Amino acid sequence: MNTSSVPSQKIAAAAIAGYENITVWSDLLDRINVFPVADGDTGMNLRVSLAPLRDCGISLEFAVAQLAASGRGNSGNIAVAFFREFLSLAETGLAGQARQGRARAWEAIANPCSGTMLAVFDALCSLLDEESEDALSFIKIREHLQQAVFTTEKQLSELSEAGVVDSGALGMFCFFDAFFQEYTGQKIDTSPVMELFGNSLCINASFQPPATDEYCVEARLVTKGQKDGIFSRIANLGNSVVVVPDDSGMKVHLHTRNPEQLRDKLSLLGDVVDWSNEAMDPMIGSADQKSFSNNQVRIMSDAAGSIPLELARAYGIILLDSYILAGDQATPESLFSSEQLYVLMNGGTRVSTAQASNHERHLHYQAAIQQYEKVLYLCTGS
Repeated sequence: MNTSSVPSQKIAAAAIAGYENITVWSDLLDRINVFPVADGDTGMNLRVSLAPLRDCGISLEFAVAQLAASGRGNSGNIAVAFFREFLSLAETGLAGQARQGRARAWEAIANPCSGTMLAVFDALCSLLDEESEDALSFIKIREHLQQAVFTTEKQLSELSEAGVVDSGALGMFCFFDAFFQEYTGQKIDTSPVMELFGNSLCINASFQPPATDEYCVEARLVTKGQKDGIFSRIANLGNSVVVVPDDSGMKVHLHTRNPEQLRDKLSLLGDVVDWSNEAMDPMIGSADQKSFSNNQVRIMSDAAGSIPLELARAYGIILLDSYILAGDQATPESLFSSEQLYVLMNGGTRVSTAQASNHERHLHYQAAIQQYEKVLYLCTGS
């Protein structure tokens, strides 16, 4: 591939399209989330982590800079590590940006393994290295990444037992599927996701995810002096460790049984800010998922701010989010806690709302009718 730089407007439009497609399929990503922990939050974490990309059209550079602080969960932080480089407009062109992103994603994980979204990054890099940027084929990219997603089911025993592809890998497929269709301008009718992956999107009825008593911890560590050796020390403090460095420190994600003890140990390495820890809830059982799929009527509503996420999950309600804009951060309203909102407003942060684009809404409608026989749209936003 040639090494000419990528026009910012072109890649910004493609990044917005990619993000919108992830939001559309986030519920599906949550339902098949098995690895590394079956806690049903991959889609949710990707939506929050990559939300700054909604504003790429205003300033691509600023949106990419915002990614550093937005990472959430295992999948979200790994994706942030990749996209901070992939969308950086380097002189090496798209292939070079992809290689750099892949390297950062692998480096961010304490114990990286194939069979995850890393497989999609690897596949993308191998293809872009072979193709001319001026002659990229959307269909060729799509088929290549589809096969990379299919391989994940065979690479990890947890996925084989559950009978599904990796949720994070599928999320990256959804992103790049829309990204490259927009980027190449080859907007053609394609087979829907449900048809492409078929039974690999339905968890085996016999699958029972193991229970866990761990907490998911997100923190930002402002380091004191040199960062050398800090990553290896953090890597020994828990499971599913992902560390993404930034200018003043690093974003840390990991799982632990003792969050308070962990915080004490992290404080020896730097100033701990933006701390959060929450118990990891088990995913919806496979039997419940099957009953949702067989429901004759599925409810879809734009009252996302009024329906608790737990209630929506329990009854299989499809939520159409607007976005809450707090300072420089945009977050889907169903993923923004009221407690967090009140704290920000009380502190003087300017808070407003923004509608999802018409294109994003239309994608939601298409995804719903592809997955379910009948959908009832409960419209309250008007």
